[in-house]
Amino acid sequence: MRIRWKFLLILLAISLIPMFLMRWMGQHSMRELGNDLATRTRDVLIRETSLELKNLVEEHATILRRERDLVEMALQVQASELEKIFAGHTAQIAAGKSSGFGSVNPDRMENELDRGKHILRMGMMDGTPLDVSYEKLTEWIPSSVSKAEGAEIRSKISDIIPVYRSLENKHPDLIFWQFTAFENGIYTVFPAFKPLPMMRGGFKAAWYQLAKKRKQIVWSKPAIDPITMQMVFTVSVPFYKPDGDIVGVTAIAVPVDVFLQEDEHIRKLSNNIKSLLVRPEKQSTSGKNGIRILAREQLKNEMNHHWRALLEDEWLELDNSQQLESVIRDLQQENTGVRKISYMGQDSLLAYGSIDDYQTALLVIVPAADVVAEANAMESYVLTRIKRQITVTSIMLAIVILLVIGLAFILSRSITENISKLVNAVRRVASGDFAARVHIKSRDEIGELGRTFNHMVPELAERVAMKQALDVAMEVQQNLLPKEMPQVNGLDIAG
Repeated sequence: MRIRWKFLLILLAISLIPMFLMRWMGQHSMRELGNDLATRTRDVLIRETSLELKNLVEEHATILRRERDLVEMALQVQASELEKIFAGHTAQIAAGKSSGFGSVNPDRMENELDRGKHILRMGMMDGTPLDVSYEKLTEWIPSSVSKAEGAEIRSKISDIIPVYRSLENKHPDLIFWQFTAFENGIYTVFPAFKPLPMMRGGFKAAWYQLAKKRKQIVWSKPAIDPITMQMVFTVSVPFYKPDGDIVGVTAIAVPVDVFLQEDEHIRKLSNNIKSLLVRPEKQSTSGKNGIRILAREQLKNEMNHHWRALLEDEWLELDNSQQLESVIRDLQQENTGVRKISYMGQDSLLAYGSIDDYQTALLVIVPAADVVAEANAMESYVLTRIKRQITVTSIMLAIVILLVIGLAFILSRSITENISKLVNAVRRVASGDFAARVHIKSRDEIGELGRTFNHMVPELAERVAMKQALDVAMEVQQNLLPKEMPQVNGLDIAG
């Protein structure tokens, strides 16, 4: 390999190896920094989101308890007024007294039709508004009840309409329906509505028997309202005659939507949140404990955003069975918690909290990818900057390589050019041209070599001339000597 190429390789090695090493170390350090920042940010976001979800669920439970107290207070007033009516007294609210619940709003009086509240929902179809009247009751009187008995109850129960209306006027969002069922089978609903064929019967449900059995205010499990097919809680309490005999049970239906209203703070975390109303139960098919989904929140972009009750059995499934068992235990113990889970193939945060005495719980699932979106964005930004930096350094490195190659050629040429002059001069001397000289202006070792060469050639010429003269003398001398040894008798000659 020529000196030029050796010199070029040495220059490239000296200049490029440190540059490549520094570039690799810088790139590696920047990647580690970006990954470390993203990891730390993810951990912080996960912790903060978990804490926020837990606080939101606990706050929701606190609000729920407050709203439960309001509903129970309204129900107590409702039952108290019914007892007064059936004891032969005039209802206080009917007589104009407020009982702490305010007076009737005159804007919501005669024959009013509220089309935004009572909506018949059939599966995924858009709801159909029901025509309701806050001036009348809808009544069901079984055939077994005599006309006289029915007329007496109808006469008395009509006095409760102002009470119903006043309570509903004070808490229009909490109070959905107001029911009163009697021991003889008569059933009334406020506000009045036009019954549809599928609504016949089936109203005297578990809440009646449960309130009658416990003789106190009870909350029934979330169930489907037979009038609107919406998911509702029913809170009921019995009312009695002065002698202690039970007259019937009065109740208030509260929409699940009210208790489980969409939380804007949760929606800020992700647009892909799944909100479910669940309860731990045994599966009828396998007999194993599971988490039954009672209702699910419709997506915000759907019309008539609400909670949709599931008519068929649907169970919550997690990718990890141990995680599912842990959540089931917490729900059975009515605990509030937040867990990291794997749901439908992606990491998620699951928050849950009990909302009643029947282990019913609000369960929220938030995709972890949405929670750590900021960290992922930051990591993407860092990687983009790193790629940009790599591109810049690559361009600079290419420029440096070109400069090094050019510089190496220039420097190697300045060195090898003088060496080439020496080589050519040596070849001339070797061919017998002792007039050959080199003209090297360099002051380095190669210049000294050229000057030495110029001094050496005359001396070499003299030595060659001297050697040639000696060779001639030797030839003359040898020519003077005989070719063969002379033969002389009596003498031995050797030479």
